[in-house]
Amino acid sequence: VVKREKELYREILAFSILYNYTTIRIYSYYAEVNSSETKYYRYIIRKFNFTELDGKEK
Repeated sequence: VVKREKELYREILAFSILYNYTTIRIYSYYAEVNSSETKYYRYIIRKFNFTELDGKEK
């Protein structure tokens, strides 16, 4: 990715779905590219909790 850092700056690069028996979480991942370093961040898009309404409306 030579000389194309601005194209990736804060653009969503990937998604993930994490789950267990009570919740599902959807995350997006993006990068902040500066001249000397690149940092990656995770942002939560949505969280679903199955125990909120005593199991109703899943």
